[in-house]
Amino acid sequence: MDIASATLIGNCLRNRSAIQNVHIGGVLNPGRMHYYDGRPEGPINEITGKVERISLTKNSPEIDKKFIDGQLPGIMAKTGNDFGGFWHFSFRYGSKRLLNEFGAFLSDKHFDLLIGVDVGADMLARGKQDPNIQTPIMDICGLNLFRRITDIRSSLFVFGIGTDAELTPEGISEIDEELKPFKIDGNFNFADAEIRNLTRLRRQINKLGKEWNTVGHFLGTLQHSSQKPMEIPDKPSTTREGGFLPSQLVLDPKYFGRFWAIDPLKLAKRRPALSADYENALEQYIKAKTTCQTWKTELDGLFVWSGDNWTTAEKDGTCLLLSCFSKRINGTQRQKLLSTTIERLQNGDCDAALIFADDAKSLPNPSATLKIEFAGPFALISNTAIGHGPTGSIRALVNKYI
Repeated sequence: MDIASATLIGNCLRNRSAIQNVHIGGVLNPGRMHYYDGRPEGPINEITGKVERISLTKNSPEIDKKFIDGQLPGIMAKTGNDFGGFWHFSFRYGSKRLLNEFGAFLSDKHFDLLIGVDVGADMLARGKQDPNIQTPIMDICGLNLFRRITDIRSSLFVFGIGTDAELTPEGISEIDEELKPFKIDGNFNFADAEIRNLTRLRRQINKLGKEWNTVGHFLGTLQHSSQKPMEIPDKPSTTREGGFLPSQLVLDPKYFGRFWAIDPLKLAKRRPALSADYENALEQYIKAKTTCQTWKTELDGLFVWSGDNWTTAEKDGTCLLLSCFSKRINGTQRQKLLSTTIERLQNGDCDAALIFADDAKSLPNPSATLKIEFAGPFALISNTAIGHGPTGSIRALVNKYI
């Protein structure tokens, strides 16, 4: 929901500076296919009509009925957020193509300032020393874009620090100290006009059945009168296939209402491995899971297709199910996830699945027709009984990216 969160900073620009022509955008999950009035997503997509988000299996497509981004321009207008344009940016096609088209987009619109917005501060993660990250891939791709866009002023605004339960309190404190040379600290108050606007927007989005918990926690901190830590009732984070990641959210009052304005170029230089160029989302998935096996990602339990070097937005080539689930999920929940992966293979939803090598050695109810091939810390499984294609090219790709 960062496209909606960006309204806070957009309104600050309009209310507190001479800047009035403000557009806002969000990034797309590369594990889903997005269609704009029936047209497959490109690197840059304007939100003007019907927008659908679909998981393309080899069988029936799975439509995400909770995806509301197509309704956002109307919701924004009703809540006083009539920005100049609303956009989706796709990392599906690799960093080179996105950079080329994004640069042309900035030039065509005569923009002179680019601001990234992150709620929670997970975009500042350093690697395996931050083991609870749950949405790294879109953040990593965004950091790469900032590293490459150097001919326009840019900044990264982070607010709601810690409210997504991805960075630990200790990690936040360490990152706070690390980034001091190139960040500016500021504060929001609940009485701010922009905060009141964000509260109205959240209320409208919640009416559509869409949870916006991180922003809700952020708004809660602004009303928390005590200087004691704020405890959020434990609510496990559920994966798409039924597993869960237990999370304990205790927020430090030191960061209530605070925001950081960070130089993204200097941040990217401190995170070279996490801001590197990439060819496709599969490469980013493999690198994220190699960086830290406890990370949950946006692509877990989703499908990618091999067409156009794993960048296609259509059913083209080999269908691969990404099932390298966080090592924080264990016991019966992990076995349930792996059982679902095998079922999807046997049902013909995909040609192959990518799992951790450790999981391949303890698969629940393995079929005699299940083919297993190992590639570094990963394993590729396919069901030879129903003629699923060879996985050798995928194995070579895994070896290339690790």
